[in-house]
Amino acid sequence: MTERGRIIDGARAVARSASFGLYCAGLLASFELHHRAVAPEARIPLMLAYRRRAVADWVRLFGLDIRTLGQMPITGSARLIVANHQSALDILVMVAQFGGILLSRHDLASWPLVGRLAQHSQTIFVDRDDPVSGLRAIRRIRRRLAEGETVIVFPEGRTHAGEVVQTFYPGLFSALRGLSVEVVPVGLVYRDAKHYVDRSFVTHLLELAASPRREVFVAIGDPEPCPPRAKEAAEQLRARVQAQVDRAVHERDSR
Repeated sequence: MTERGRIIDGARAVARSASFGLYCAGLLASFELHHRAVAPEARIPLMLAYRRRAVADWVRLFGLDIRTLGQMPITGSARLIVANHQSALDILVMVAQFGGILLSRHDLASWPLVGRLAQHSQTIFVDRDDPVSGLRAIRRIRRRLAEGETVIVFPEGRTHAGEVVQTFYPGLFSALRGLSVEVVPVGLVYRDAKHYVDRSFVTHLLELAASPRREVFVAIGDPEPCPPRAKEAAEQLRARVQAQVDRAVHERDSR
């Protein structure tokens, strides 16, 4: 890249990151004022409306070009969406595609602005190194699925570089025991990926914000029942997500 190109990318990264921070601050202030002013039964629809608008705005802000392969059939069934995890953008992409409730790392709740927005969005937080936190998260996932909600999870537990899906945490799938829930495997693949590994969120955000446009390929597999045993479910679903990642890689590389 030329020096001029590096300067342009740097300026774009700073401008977009500043815009993202200002947008989050304004969104949070507006939502919290509005939230206090409406009746309790109107608060969930209010939150969903704010989130839809924010996600659409963030997709545009970061220049995301989402290419979807396949689709999730529209039914009234509860759904667990499972995907590989490479980037902070994965969260944005998944919510844009599926809505639903996210399972996220526990420290996100304490991040400035973003953490409070995540709390308002009914995010389920889990500390994977704390068994008590894990049990609480499983109970919350079960409750949401029993209510017919869509829940989005990244069963690798953390972000990874590359396109080989890592081992899934089996404990997560015990949340489905006894429930009539369909599981949908999703593969996420980026063109010119910026992986969120061994760096701070601010550094990662600046890297994401520097690119004028970023393609992401979202391959959606067929919904199927979850195997009854958690370990078996983890192994089978990892393989199914890997198949969708491979499908997305083929689509990316054929363009």
